[in-house]
Amino acid sequence: MKYRKLSVMLLLGLLLVCIAPLAAQDATECEAGFRLFDHELLSTDPVCVPVDPQRIAFIDSSSVYGIALGVPSITTNYYLDAFMHDFPALVDEQTKSAMLDVGKTWEMNAEALLKVNPDLVVSATWYAEANEYAQSIAPTVVIDFDIAKSWLEGFDLIAQLTGRTSERDVLLTQIDERLETLRDLLDEKGLGDQTFSVSVIESPTQIWTFTDLNFGAQLALQAGLTFPDAVPTSEEASLFPDGAYAVPISLELLPTVDADHIFLFNNFDTNPDVEFFANPVWQSFAAPNPDRVHFLKGEYWVRDNPISAHRILDDLFTHIVGADPAEVSPNPFAYTYQIEAEATAEAPV
Repeated sequence: MKYRKLSVMLLLGLLLVCIAPLAAQDATECEAGFRLFDHELLSTDPVCVPVDPQRIAFIDSSSVYGIALGVPSITTNYYLDAFMHDFPALVDEQTKSAMLDVGKTWEMNAEALLKVNPDLVVSATWYAEANEYAQSIAPTVVIDFDIAKSWLEGFDLIAQLTGRTSERDVLLTQIDERLETLRDLLDEKGLGDQTFSVSVIESPTQIWTFTDLNFGAQLALQAGLTFPDAVPTSEEASLFPDGAYAVPISLELLPTVDADHIFLFNNFDTNPDVEFFANPVWQSFAAPNPDRVHFLKGEYWVRDNPISAHRILDDLFTHIVGADPAEVSPNPFAYTYQIEAEATAEAPV
């Protein structure tokens, strides 16, 4: 009986240790060194988080917000790796080598996080299993991006969580100032009526053209550019089975997208462009006016964050206005990618 009682006590003790982080998730008061964090995008009850976290593990796409704000992460993940593919100089090799790769968030296990001993974890509602692991290890902030009206709300959450609201304001002001400069140059050059479209090459015979829900398109629209009539609004696209974000267009129908400027890119992990650009339909479409087609080496037009915003603005200055962004409106993150070698490449014809 004594041994049985001892075993029960040990199991109870282990259970209490395991559920302690979970209990902190539901706390209304926090112990010393912690503060109660709440935000409109928080998917749980307010969470007790460290006042001054030293080992933050971003395990989802919000890791980019952290980097933009100057917040170090002890982990990298699928989304951050994809992002750094477009911005190879964003994180130096020494810093990156010190970050544990937790891989694809939807496949992550507790062991990956246990190895780095985080004092705070940041994730999203889409990864229920990973979040359960995380909540058993450290205080975990789970973001509900589905209820956000724009990327700004998620960015604001990370800024408030990490105490970087001043840095947030500077970054947003920089974007606004560059947008204003772009609008002024468009007016000055009489380009305010220019139309554009942005599409991803999904296969050798099909593209997906984005609506106004696309991040890069939103910036271009803010600058004063417009869609051609052939590009549906998100409200119009929502009537189709594939949803409001983008519409599929076969190569044969591409000539109907009669825009002054057409931005194209590949998916991060596919390479269909060789056959696409070799297609006679593309050749006959692009050859008469090759200057209007701009092939982008990267996915940053669909990545909602300040770093991508500045690179998109570089594209607009370069291709729409015909100006060198470094001269008319410098990009504070220009060092993170190779402008001459990749970002301004024109599509083959």
